[in-house]
Amino acid sequence: MSEKELNDSLQTLNKDLATLRDRLNQVGKEREEWFERKENLKRRVANLISKTKEVRELRDKSAKEMIELTSKRDEANVKVTELIKKYNELYYERKKTFKEHNIKYTPEKLKSNMEYYETMIETEALSFKKEKKLMEYIKQLKKMYDQTKVATNILIEMDKISKEINEHKNKSKECHAKIYDCYYKNKQSKKDFKTLSYKITTFNGLQEEAFNTFIRLKEHYAEINKNLKDKLNENARIAKLLFQSKKQVQQKKSDNNKKIIEDKMKKAEEKLRSRKKLTNEDLLAFQGK
Repeated sequence: MSEKELNDSLQTLNKDLATLRDRLNQVGKEREEWFERKENLKRRVANLISKTKEVRELRDKSAKEMIELTSKRDEANVKVTELIKKYNELYYERKKTFKEHNIKYTPEKLKSNMEYYETMIETEALSFKKEKKLMEYIKQLKKMYDQTKVATNILIEMDKISKEINEHKNKSKECHAKIYDCYYKNKQSKKDFKTLSYKITTFNGLQEEAFNTFIRLKEHYAEINKNLKDKLNENARIAKLLFQSKKQVQQKKSDNNKKIIEDKMKKAEEKLRSRKKLTNEDLLAFQGK
């Protein structure tokens, strides 16, 4: 190749190298951006997975609590049914006892009436006749009260069972309310789990897309870098050839100049031997110029 051709090739290569360097920097920047995007998505997915585990744990906890509360509620309801049955049996026994002993009022009612009339006698200014009448009535009430003692145990037991029924009913209602609370928590947890799962699927898709883009840019970067290295090697090769070419031209020129000077010296020496007049050019030739 001629020196001109080498210079043209070198100039073209330098332009290509500048373009490749710009392209390499651009692709490298895009590659790092997509890598960071992939890592951000990876962190978001990890965070969502962590939240999903928390939601699952809450859901499982609510489900377990619902099972336990349902069992307690059912036990309370069974107990209420048993107590109501027992209460009804005592009710009919009380009714039978009241009928057998001609009891018309409960002990509580009779005792309340006695206390009322006794207070009336003590606090009000009654006539002797009315006070005597009330005293007789109180005596009748006491007699009736004594008759109700045969049913006292039944009434005490009925009162006790009634309180137990209310306690177990309240327990059942409390469990039922908690069951509904757990149900809605469980329902919300399922909804949250579904939402989080959808997000994870979406972000996984975006992460895969970002990863594939990163790999593509990484491969493209490597391809450009290889091309750049090849161009740099070619540039160095041509620069070396151009240097050698210039060196050869300079050497050839130097050799030509040397031969010209030698020829001039020979002519000047010939003139000197033949005693001819020397010119300035001849004198310069003797000086090696």
